[in-house]
Amino acid sequence: MVAIIVHGRPGPGSGRLTEAFGAIRRRHADRLADRIRAAGAPETLIVDEPQDDRPFGARLRDALRSIGGADGVLVLGSGSVPLARSADLRAFVATAAGPAGRALANNAYSADLVAIAGPSRLADLPDVATDNVLPRWLAEHAGFTVDDVRRRWRLQVDLDSPLDVLLVGLDDLDGIETAPARTALEVLRRQLGDERVQLFGDRLHVELAAGEEPEDVKAPLAAAGFEDVRVRSIAASLEDVFIRATGGSES
Repeated sequence: MVAIIVHGRPGPGSGRLTEAFGAIRRRHADRLADRIRAAGAPETLIVDEPQDDRPFGARLRDALRSIGGADGVLVLGSGSVPLARSADLRAFVATAAGPAGRALANNAYSADLVAIAGPSRLADLPDVATDNVLPRWLAEHAGFTVDDVRRRWRLQVDLDSPLDVLLVGLDDLDGIETAPARTALEVLRRQLGDERVQLFGDRLHVELAAGEEPEDVKAPLAAAGFEDVRVRSIAASLEDVFIRATGGSES
């Protein structure tokens, strides 16, 4: 199976903000490719093309022809699901690698990420304008059983504008380097797991396990090159409680 990440590169004459935003989305595509491979996908393909009038349907058909067919595919844009957890991505990879005729979307009515098992029918995909309609086309015209996870709020977030980048704390608007807090989030989630570490602006909240002390979180950050890390014990905020509750119910 292969994950196809579609990136529309800003065209000539684009403004500085558009160029910077495009660069951020392109780097996010690289991060997505790494995370999807870590979730079990053997191959990823980033379709990096200038933005033009060619519809999404044509771009996807061309990408499928370029890989010479696959038993399963993940289809997503370069700004998709920046808040996805590792478990989320593993579920999509498992669907794409599973029985033909099934699909999983982050939202069946406005899709940013779709896993498709047995994607040969995509050769008949018309020139749809965007990936948003892909799950409905699969269900209504290709005979697929399509499930979705639109109740998972974290999978409904997409990098559609520079404001989205600021809200998720992914990167700075000049597109120079990853924001330190976001990098620290990735370091600690690799060490402690997705569920225990959350980002709030420029601060991280870490849920300590039995026997752990606040100072224990410094070690993985120090190993990753962080200096002057300050930690302190706090009571769980309402946001922490909400995320713990919704994360537990959504698995």
